[in-house]
Amino acid sequence: MLAVVLVGALAVASWQAGWLGQGSGAARRHVAPKPVAEVPSTLPPGGVKIAYAGLVLRPWTSAPTGAMSAKRAIAVARHFTDGHRYPAAAIETELTQLATELTVHGVTAPRRHDVWLVTFTYPKPVDVGVAEPSYATRYSVAVDAATGKFVVGFFT
Repeated sequence: MLAVVLVGALAVASWQAGWLGQGSGAARRHVAPKPVAEVPSTLPPGGVKIAYAGLVLRPWTSAPTGAMSAKRAIAVARHFTDGHRYPAAAIETELTQLATELTVHGVTAPRRHDVWLVTFTYPKPVDVGVAEPSYATRYSVAVDAATGKFVVGFFT
């Protein structure tokens, strides 16, 4: 299955490689992530798997050192969306990329990140297709919980 995933400022095609992630925390390792098509407003204990985007989202076991607030994360994420004012919601999550390695122009992105995942909701479906029309109503941006650096972005 092919999904368009944004890494840094580049769009790359990412093939879903299957579940290769690991949770941090013994209890979560034994609970499979729930398959979902969209980012939920809260995460279940085992997390969720957004397969077409190649991501697993799990709740933080504890806040990372220096983690910013949800309000700040939304402001930072707007910077990566040209500052649009669509409604946004943020959840704190441990994000794991399903691919063992994602490299763009010689830079390899780490597989696991503590992030704020900020989801923007469009008032009507937007065509985000590359070769053919594909419509989405949400755009999610993952920013590093402490630094605010862009980690990944995807449409649902």
